[in-house]
Amino acid sequence: MGRVISSGRAVSARLMNRCISTLEPAVNSPGVAESASFCFVDDPLSRQRVIDQLRRESPATVCIGSLRDLDRDGLLEQTLLDDGQLHKTGGRLFTDEPLTLIIDLCAMTPGSIASFNDLLESDPHCNGQPLGRHIRRVLLVNTDMLQGRQLSNPDLWRRLGQMHEKPVPPADDHTVTDETLLAQITTAHIPDNKSVLVVDFALNDDWHHCLFGGITLNRQGELIFAAGALANLAAGTHLVLRNAPWEKADFQTALATAMRLGGFTANGAWMAMPAGLTLSNEPLCPSRLEQLKCKMLAENTAFDPASPFVCLNPVMVDSTKGTLRVEGTRVVQVNLLSALVADCGQLVITA
Repeated sequence: MGRVISSGRAVSARLMNRCISTLEPAVNSPGVAESASFCFVDDPLSRQRVIDQLRRESPATVCIGSLRDLDRDGLLEQTLLDDGQLHKTGGRLFTDEPLTLIIDLCAMTPGSIASFNDLLESDPHCNGQPLGRHIRRVLLVNTDMLQGRQLSNPDLWRRLGQMHEKPVPPADDHTVTDETLLAQITTAHIPDNKSVLVVDFALNDDWHHCLFGGITLNRQGELIFAAGALANLAAGTHLVLRNAPWEKADFQTALATAMRLGGFTANGAWMAMPAGLTLSNEPLCPSRLEQLKCKMLAENTAFDPASPFVCLNPVMVDSTKGTLRVEGTRVVQVNLLSALVADCGQLVITA
C-alpha cells in the first residue's frame, strides 16, 4: 500500500502489517468487496471528494461521524407523525433498500471506534439485527491512524483487513469543503431587496430541530411536527443565523449537506432548499447576553449550597444531553443530564 508503519505505538506494526496483508484475499471473498471498503483521507478536500463520488454512485448516501449520528436520517428507526399518530418502521440500515453508509473514523477516539465494532465486522449487525443485503459500508481513516501518530482501536486493522481499499478520486477544481461552501453564500451584511428570516439559537438547545424540524408537543399536549427554519423558504431568502453554533462541525456539515443535496427530508417529506439562499452570522451581543442572564435569574430560585446539587462544566453539559451509547450489543438513547439532576433539582455550571 506504500505506507510506512512506525513502531512503539499502541497498535504494533506487526499486527497492522498482518491485518493489511489480508486485504487481497478479502477482496476475493464473495460479497465483501461490494459491501465494505475503506479510504485513506488525509485532508478535508480528499474526504469531500470521496463523499461526492459516493453520492454520485448512490443518492442514498449517509455520512456519520459519531454514535449520536445513528439517531438521525432514520438509520435505526423511522418515525413519522401522521394526523397526530406516531408511526414507527424499521431503520434504513435493516431494509433491503440500497444505502451507502460512510463511517468517518478520523476524528473518533479509540473508545468511540470500538462502539462501532458490530458495524465493522464482515457480518455486520446493529442492535442484534443484521444489516440489509444492499447496505454498503465505506470507512474513512487517515495515515496518522495507520502509522500510530493518532491512536485508534487496535482491532480496527483486523476489521479493515476484511475489506478492500477504495482509491481517493483525483484532485479537481470544483470540490470545496463544508466551510468554504458556506462561506460562499455568507455575506457580511443583509442584502437589500431580500426576504429576511432571523433564526435565533440562543433559546433553543437543539440546533438540528431548529433548522430541520422535529416532533414535539404543542401547548395542548398534542404531538405535532414543528417545521424547521429551512422548510418552505422562498427563493432568494436571506437567513440571519443569530448565535449559531458555528464552532460545532456537525452544525456546519448538516447545513452544507442540505445545500449540496438541494434539500433534506423532514417527517418523510422532501424539503427543497430555495435558489439564491444567502446567510449572515450574528453573534450574541453583550446586551442580549445580559438580557438572557437577567431572564434566567428572574425565573429561577437562588442557589442553596446546603441542598443537593450537580456541578458540571460547559463541555460536560453538552456531552450529557440526549445522546446514544452502547449497552451490551444495543445502541440505546439516554439523557444523562436529566438523570443527574432528577434527584437534586439544582444544577451548577462552572465557567
